[in-house]
Amino acid sequence: MARLNDVVLIGKKVDGEMEPKIVSKRFTDGETANVVLNFLMKTYDEEAQRFITLPIAVWGEGLVEQCLLHLKQNDLICVKGELRYKFIYNRDTKQTERIFTTVKANNVEFLSKKMKTQNLHYYVNKVRLVGNLVDEPIQTEDGFVLAVDRTYPTKEASAPNSELTDFVTLILDEKSVLRGSLTKGSPVIIDGKLMTRKKRMDIIEPRIVVSVQEMVGV
Repeated sequence: MARLNDVVLIGKKVDGEMEPKIVSKRFTDGETANVVLNFLMKTYDEEAQRFITLPIAVWGEGLVEQCLLHLKQNDLICVKGELRYKFIYNRDTKQTERIFTTVKANNVEFLSKKMKTQNLHYYVNKVRLVGNLVDEPIQTEDGFVLAVDRTYPTKEASAPNSELTDFVTLILDEKSVLRGSLTKGSPVIIDGKLMTRKKRMDIIEPRIVVSVQEMVGV
């Protein structure tokens, strides 16, 4: 079954100086060493009536160079990309110390630059995923997990692509629309939005989750 991992955000860059980093091959899912630029952007949740701050990771020399050249604090931008799941593992304690989700930007549109003003207040927060349910989809504070596969290129001629899995935490509420077969292992289509939740000291969990607006079992 096809996999889908699409994120579209329109919001404003909120943090200060941007410093690109060189990331070794070890952390690029098998690809060659690459340059990455991390920054934060905020979008507005009309339903919750609050701003949400989200981490953005821009990969690749060309796109990073464009961001450094054109992107300023409080600029309105459109980011199109995908959710990425990461964790930090302590080899000494043999425990996962941190789990986090970020948005990997595949494209950035500089809306303030194109419209020649920063006085723009327009926000979009949309996520569409296709994957398999790791847990039973129940409405709890902890949520449940969706597995979304992705491929990355390799140097092997016989197997040019290898597969990784991103684990995305989903949250249901009373407004979520659920249809079709929704059990552990089921393939599903998700429409939703990104949201943040308070960090809890008693459990290791990602702060960035997907609030489900509609989930359809296939």
